[in-house]
Amino acid sequence: MQFADLLKICNRPQIATGGGQLISPAVSGSGTQRGAFVVRRISSVIFCTVIWTGYCTFSIAAPQELNGSAAISSQELLPAGTKAWISIPDSRRLDKKFLETQFGQMTKNEALEPFIASLKEQFKNWLNEKNVRLGLKLENIEDIRSGEICIAGIFPDNVTDDEKNLGRGSHGMVLLVDVSGKTDETNELLAKLSDELIARGATKEEFEAVQGAEVSKWKFPKKSRLMHHRYAYHTVTGGWLLSSDNENIFREIVRRLVNINNVKQGQTLAAQPVFQSVMQQVKLEGVESEIYWFVNPFGYVQLAQAMAREEQEFNQTNSDDWGRILRENGFDGFKGVGGTISLATDKHEVLHRTYVYKPDVKSENLKRQRVFGLFDFENKKQFALTPPAYVPDSVAGFFCASWDMQRALKNIGHAVDTFVFVSEKEGSFEDALDSLRVDLNVDVTEVISKFDNELSIISDSELPIREDSERIAIAIRLNGDADYVFDNIRKCWPQQHREFELCGYKAVEIDDSIGVEELELELEGDPFRDPGLMGEEEAEVEEPTFSLFARRYCVVTEQYLLIGNNQQYLEKLLTGLPDKKLTDATDYQRVADALDEMTDNTRVSFRQFSRLDRVIRPNYEMMREGKMAASDTILARLLNQAFVAKNRNSDKPREQKIDGSKLPADFDGQVAPYFGPAGWVMETTKDGWLFTGCLLERKDEEIQVVRIEDANSVHK
Repeated sequence: MQFADLLKICNRPQIATGGGQLISPAVSGSGTQRGAFVVRRISSVIFCTVIWTGYCTFSIAAPQELNGSAAISSQELLPAGTKAWISIPDSRRLDKKFLETQFGQMTKNEALEPFIASLKEQFKNWLNEKNVRLGLKLENIEDIRSGEICIAGIFPDNVTDDEKNLGRGSHGMVLLVDVSGKTDETNELLAKLSDELIARGATKEEFEAVQGAEVSKWKFPKKSRLMHHRYAYHTVTGGWLLSSDNENIFREIVRRLVNINNVKQGQTLAAQPVFQSVMQQVKLEGVESEIYWFVNPFGYVQLAQAMAREEQEFNQTNSDDWGRILRENGFDGFKGVGGTISLATDKHEVLHRTYVYKPDVKSENLKRQRVFGLFDFENKKQFALTPPAYVPDSVAGFFCASWDMQRALKNIGHAVDTFVFVSEKEGSFEDALDSLRVDLNVDVTEVISKFDNELSIISDSELPIREDSERIAIAIRLNGDADYVFDNIRKCWPQQHREFELCGYKAVEIDDSIGVEELELELEGDPFRDPGLMGEEEAEVEEPTFSLFARRYCVVTEQYLLIGNNQQYLEKLLTGLPDKKLTDATDYQRVADALDEMTDNTRVSFRQFSRLDRVIRPNYEMMREGKMAASDTILARLLNQAFVAKNRNSDKPREQKIDGSKLPADFDGQVAPYFGPAGWVMETTKDGWLFTGCLLERKDEEIQVVRIEDANSVHK
């Protein structure tokens, strides 16, 4: 596995996925789908680092002795222009703490060992197929690490317009590894690395020492689509191994390593007010974390865009500058996102905290107010956000949220105009709503006014597990005129629905497989189109519309609009109060109590609970049987949509890329015991949203075995 591959995956304009396939992040389709690739880019750097951490940890047979760490931490070495930062303060401690969790114990299970080994090998081969960025292999780093490992993306705020347009400007990636006490071994590693880099076509170039620190500079062959040659710079100094693909960034950090006592604190990541605010919010007294991370969302968008220009040989036009478009439309109000992950604490298997920092914008410009108006989650009515009495204790998961949907609708028009209609005319979204009023006699604004700001999601699965076993029900609380809501739902799908009665309530079935005439939108100048696809080639790219459920059922009661993917499951929820409610379940109470200890209940806007064994089982069984691509679970549908670009010219279903044949058939005995109850809450603060989540140890007395003969055998 190559560390450089990790960096490339995190920042390439096409995001690598399992099996070496690629998700094209900006192909044609709905503007919402194209815009979503920005979020995927931001999250991918975190995802890949966590995966890499797991890979390294799985390779450890037993805890190793902890070594001394360097005298300074990465956030004190990195420049103020750091836009993405992930740090493992003590990688040896991470290994040790991971093995203390039930997940760590699972890696030692002989029944699971063949699958884990196979998965690790597939993942390693996948990464090794990708191009090199820094020229280092992670397996080399495993042997020399003594303390912190840090990955960072840099994009200085003072980059000139020329540098922005050049692609290979001031941006770059950085790897810092604390090798205290292992300097000789690290130098030997770099010396041995020369033969391998030369074999891969790289050439070593002369490079003068920086502040007395010896540096090796490597030039990689220029590939056809790249605008410039790539370079990698390595040095070992001050107890750190430093690697970067940008000379200016590399020199700046080397100077700090050599002169630690003269580092100008105001010019470091640690000194930035946004970074400090985020880290302060996620800190918990008495809890030491194994992983820390921080992303400047808008800054990372700029960094990803710069790397896209480097990867794709094209000249950027004004309409391609989606970084500028996001900024001009108020999305730069999201100043920072960061968090911590702690393993094997006194009370939790896993504990994580995340803070989204968006300073109070009451006095800011109208566009930012519109953006944040979309996300008003404050629990103004102080809903309990606990499972209603009709939710049985056997469910796999429950989620409840407070959301001012009326305010969201009032503010969504500007975003839709910008990213879907791509129109210079303000009010295109309002025109679309007017068209619905005229053509279908549907008043969306009036319908939303009947919603009462509380949304719940109930998830479960039916045994025996098959392709359509996953059960999902969405409940939206109503504050009036349920019949009006039902009539408008019926009008929206005139060709795709059938009406019926369910448990005495009006119900409608909506089948998306039935053809319906679609509205065609003019999307010229789309800022999220793939710049690597030009002319006719771009026009041929078609991404089918994604639907969460292939078929859905809507039922309106006096209090709720219920939307589900299975008629019988909705009927089960509507037939009366269960003998045992979820709120009475021991594992639910344990998770709720653990979260209440760390949060202010008066600020809670989201609350979630899940039994991980029940949640993962449908996808586990489908993967084991090689049927994941044909499954109707939400995860399978998302994966199939993600791989649609690869299969757009084929009528055959997607092939499953992960070999699940080595997974044990005895899920309840060999797998479920390692997955305990989990949950998280989100608190709305004055300047952002604070997420706190935990996974607890699974207790024997809480294990619920659902007998196949007791399961509902009716499928639809």
